[in-house]
Amino acid sequence: GKRAGNTEGSTTGGGWKPTPSDQELILGQQTWTMIDTLIGLVWEPEVQQEKVYVTASQFFRRGMRSGHIRMLGDALRGAVAEAVGEERFDETARNAWEWFWRDLSSWLVRELDSLSAGVPDTVLRTWKQVNATVEVENLGEIFWTQVTYEAPEQTNLYRLPLRMWGFLFKHIVNMLVLSARQPERFYGELFDLVIRHIRYGVRAEFLNPMGKAIMSVLAETLGDAWDDVAIDAWKTVFRRVANSMARGLNLGANSVTHGLVSGNVEAFEKALSVAPRESRADWLCKVDCNGLAISPLYWAIDDGKLTIAEFILGDLLTIRVDMKRYYYGRQELFEYHSDLLQELASKCPKLVQVVLDGLMWHSKEKSGRKVRTPLSLSLSLSL
Repeated sequence: GKRAGNTEGSTTGGGWKPTPSDQELILGQQTWTMIDTLIGLVWEPEVQQEKVYVTASQFFRRGMRSGHIRMLGDALRGAVAEAVGEERFDETARNAWEWFWRDLSSWLVRELDSLSAGVPDTVLRTWKQVNATVEVENLGEIFWTQVTYEAPEQTNLYRLPLRMWGFLFKHIVNMLVLSARQPERFYGELFDLVIRHIRYGVRAEFLNPMGKAIMSVLAETLGDAWDDVAIDAWKTVFRRVANSMARGLNLGANSVTHGLVSGNVEAFEKALSVAPRESRADWLCKVDCNGLAISPLYWAIDDGKLTIAEFILGDLLTIRVDMKRYYYGRQELFEYHSDLLQELASKCPKLVQVVLDGLMWHSKEKSGRKVRTPLSLSLSLSL
């Protein structure tokens, strides 16, 4: 029969079918996009959950609630069965779909219930109260005290006056509020946030102690307003953000990035010592930070760690040999840094000489497996 509020339809195919409204078409497209995206991420459940956070917020704004999820699942299952045909949608396919939908539906229910409980409004309301009643320097003193108690090792990451600690706390909490109220925007900015924290030297194990410090500051500044509703809301929001941050920090942090953060050449060289000889140049030219290749050389230059930058250039342009072959990182250096000389000339001209000293002229013509090149050797013999 016809649905209330939608009297337009089509008789194509032998029966009357309602014509979907624009809102229904948008919801259908969002749902199908969600399913297609999440199936593609079936081996990355943490990323799946992040996508669900965003989608649940979109669904909620369109009027969907947790009570609709079961009906949605039945409709999707029927649509898939109809699309692939009953013969192909056999027991194996049905079990696979049930397995996929079980976790997805539970995540959607949890997020929609969280939105229905007003979690985003609660964190915004209580944060506005703190902003309106606590001076930034006082906020910084409270935050510094709590971080010193909960996570003393992290005070060395941020050597700041108390006023700046207050602004740091505001920045952190503003990101938490953003994640609750505009998850799509927050996850769009998450990568840059993770990279900044890797460069500060933050590790995944630092997040929980920092979370305790943040909760303690909110408890102290909110007073009676720090009730069960506020506590649950802030813990929900922080847990979600911390999980996403930890995933990014674990993927992006490795011995090479830790060596870069330390600024110590010996630590960096030690981290590099475990690289296979054939992979050494690649390790020096790129590190994978949460899915994006970043140049350790440019990282060191931008952070002013020129001794590490000089070491990288010297190591890449050193000729090495083992029983298999010779190794010389010139090709990798310019392949990953096509604007190398321009960057060096503008940011640290003294490193241009390091590059030039490491380069070697050779003929473009080959003779068998050999290529002509001028070469001078300095030998030191000890008898």
